[in-house]
Amino acid sequence: MQASHPGFRGDKPHGFAFYHGPVLLLNRTREPFLRFITGKPVLYDKSVITCSPDTSKHMKDAKKPICFAGFVFGICAALLLSSCSDTPMSARVPPAQNDETVWEGKKLREWRRDLRGFRNVQKCAAASAALTRAGSLAVDGLSKDVNDGSVFFVNVWAAQSLYKIGPDAKEALPALQTAVATAQENGKSHTGWRNFEPWGRAAIVSICGESGDHISKIALFLQDSDGLVKINACRALGQLGPRAQSALPALNRAKQDNDKSVRECASEAISAIESGR
Repeated sequence: MQASHPGFRGDKPHGFAFYHGPVLLLNRTREPFLRFITGKPVLYDKSVITCSPDTSKHMKDAKKPICFAGFVFGICAALLLSSCSDTPMSARVPPAQNDETVWEGKKLREWRRDLRGFRNVQKCAAASAALTRAGSLAVDGLSKDVNDGSVFFVNVWAAQSLYKIGPDAKEALPALQTAVATAQENGKSHTGWRNFEPWGRAAIVSICGESGDHISKIALFLQDSDGLVKINACRALGQLGPRAQSALPALNRAKQDNDKSVRECASEAISAIESGR
């Protein structure tokens, strides 16, 4: 019989079949993987199986690579789950007034969460349209969303909704102005904010009814290095219709862009402005 040891009950270790056995099995079957992860040989030997008095020490050493591998596996699983979801796991919906109000079968907070599902454009578009129809009920939440740069495009969808709500969204003006200032500050290094700024400025024009210098500043984005930014600038100008007359020269130049999508959007914007739509 083996000598008395804290890890033993008689001649067998506590829970050998339910704990130590699986550890041994994992050590043996996962050795190549664990060796790759840790860069070190995996510790196991016959003394563990024969339950020598040194078993406890070997088990403690053996658990280290197993725990590390479990940690790596957990991170990979979290990333996989996040990639399978339309909405990133990191997405947070800032609390707002009327969040619990049910609109078209969903709480407004749930519609706002859908805005953060940038991997599913149809879902985002449906949420933006629903929040637009909610009108003044959704303004406070959308005011929070235009300043959310943590999830790609949520501020763009929110600005589009506020643009369509128009004068009824006056309460959102301070938030829009703050968001535009943030875009100017961070736009050079953050494509998401450059995509937002044309729509943020268009929303301000729609709400206030005055163009100011917003049209000319939106037109500057037609020279951006990113194609999607140019497309959003074209669409924002097209939505403004006749109020964007001063941007026609810049849009005509955009019709010569190397990107076919930019050329098409520029043509559509010109048609919308000239036809008065």
